[in-house]
Amino acid sequence: MAANPVIGIAQTIAIEAGKQVAKKGSEKYALNLLHDVIEIIGEQATTIFGDKSFRYRCEHGIYAVELTEILYHFSPVQQSALGKALKIVTALSMRSEYDRIFIYHCMAQGKSAQPERFENDFFSQEDKQRVVNKLSTFVENSVIQKGNEQAEKKLIGWRRKIESRFGIKIQLKIDSNDADYLRTNLCSGSPEKKIKPFLARYILSIMEQGETPQFIYTDIRFAESIETEASIRVLENSRLWLIGSNKRLILLAVDKENKILQVWNYNAEHKEQLSLERINRVVADDCRVTGGVWQEAVDKEEAPEFIIEGRNIASYDNYFQVLHGFKRILS
Repeated sequence: MAANPVIGIAQTIAIEAGKQVAKKGSEKYALNLLHDVIEIIGEQATTIFGDKSFRYRCEHGIYAVELTEILYHFSPVQQSALGKALKIVTALSMRSEYDRIFIYHCMAQGKSAQPERFENDFFSQEDKQRVVNKLSTFVENSVIQKGNEQAEKKLIGWRRKIESRFGIKIQLKIDSNDADYLRTNLCSGSPEKKIKPFLARYILSIMEQGETPQFIYTDIRFAESIETEASIRVLENSRLWLIGSNKRLILLAVDKENKILQVWNYNAEHKEQLSLERINRVVADDCRVTGGVWQEAVDKEEAPEFIIEGRNIASYDNYFQVLHGFKRILS
């Protein structure tokens, strides 16, 4: 039992709640009890906690904060996941027991512990990797349920944020699922369907509410009239990908280090102009795309223009059918 009797009570309740949430018929009682106790003392702990992030400058403190963020980000989670998280936090070595109560409070209330407030620059790369591995294991084993499409979508956002905070790329067993999920969403007429997991994950992450990817084109180059522009030359070693959804077109640039930039966008809901022009070639005709808007990656005021190269294995009408169909329906 902790030296502070109030904290000791909270720890005991958390331990018991962690045990009971997995038992049918007991989880509601256990969670309500935890909620009530933490509600009473949690505000005191939160007040004491304040902005003293230095108290979290330890591996266990950062781990607890990130674990709490997982429950918040993937809410609602299975009760078994909450029970396991409570057990983990109870067993951690924290610098202050009030910090542990703060974590209990966040978990009971379904709140974020705001991990971006806590610096982890004191971590070695090995420390960071160890924490990230434990968090990834918890997510895969306790949070992501097979066939839970909503949770898998949330995974993309969580992954992007934690990779940014720790500066470490996360490898998950379900990575291949991103490419498979994207491929199943693409229409049969999409010229490209084999997408690497990192790019598939990014494409899925930028889809808005109610938006689904439908087709992808590659073999894209900028028009000769703008190739000499400084902001365009920066992208000369990048491969361009045109992503078409049920709402918009997005042009991505992917460099050799797999860094992805949004170059151009056309959104039908914004009433932007879009023109598709056939360019006659000897072997296969190309398609010139004009209109839309440049994104921040391209600092240029002139009208956007790029060319999608045709392929000699298909006629122009067949190869660009889905692109022209997009324009006909939405523009």
